[in-house]
Amino acid sequence: MIDFSTIIEEHSNKPGVSGEWFTIQWTPDMAAGERLNIGVIFKESSGSSFVQVLDYFERIKCFYSQSAVFHLTLACEVAKEAALSNSYNAHTSFSGLNFVANGFAQGDSADDIVSSLFLNVVPLAIKHTKAKEKAYYPVSRERLYNIMDGHLKKSLEYDEYFKMVEPTSIKRVTLGAQVHTLYLPYKAGSSIGTIASAAYSDENTAKCHLYDAQRDVSLAIGNFNEFKSGAIFILSPNNELKVEKRDQVDLEIDKFCWYLKTLSIFTEVDSNPISLADKAAHWYRKTAA
Repeated sequence: MIDFSTIIEEHSNKPGVSGEWFTIQWTPDMAAGERLNIGVIFKESSGSSFVQVLDYFERIKCFYSQSAVFHLTLACEVAKEAALSNSYNAHTSFSGLNFVANGFAQGDSADDIVSSLFLNVVPLAIKHTKAKEKAYYPVSRERLYNIMDGHLKKSLEYDEYFKMVEPTSIKRVTLGAQVHTLYLPYKAGSSIGTIASAAYSDENTAKCHLYDAQRDVSLAIGNFNEFKSGAIFILSPNNELKVEKRDQVDLEIDKFCWYLKTLSIFTEVDSNPISLADKAAHWYRKTAA
């Protein structure tokens, strides 16, 4: 007898990933007690966390002042580190931050889930634009990782993925009296890799992200004996950004890549996150062989 229920189950459209999602809330004024949604986390059933937080702060100025931007920027950095190091839960509360558990979530990929949730629960991220002006939405490093990770899970073999992608993207180095947090999601043999998003409309913002990546790789090579070389995979702006702005950012990327050659750090650049993931996979296979 044919078991039709089994056939239907095998060929049904199952979600790619599932897990639990959290809202990241920030309290600007402890006395007032008001909470603002500044980001979301999706914790996959495997235990991996994917995060997206605000990187656009114009609307917060309307509520408070320019000084609030500094505190919110710091809160976003703390929230990202807590998410990426899995040091949060529904009872976590520090630095004016709260992580609110909202239950089950599922979708085709972690990026689809995080992007959809972020769009729906973080209205502060909506850009204010003039009439007839098209808003350019930058791609944060965390968003870039989410997109690349979803593609790498599909394009790499099971053992390749877990050899290339670190269980946690965060490593820490103690220099003197200070502990530095490094963002290093990939490895290939004795080489360490990271990503940097320069997909911003302001070349100075893009430059800061690029040199943060260089710092992380250089500190890793200098402080961990198992790493002898490094690589940085850079997302450049796509053609949704005005050409004059894109040219300014691309010029900074070119200068940065030239500088990294003097440090013997490998670089790849692409305006498409999926293509950039393919380049990262090629680097892994070539370097780890």
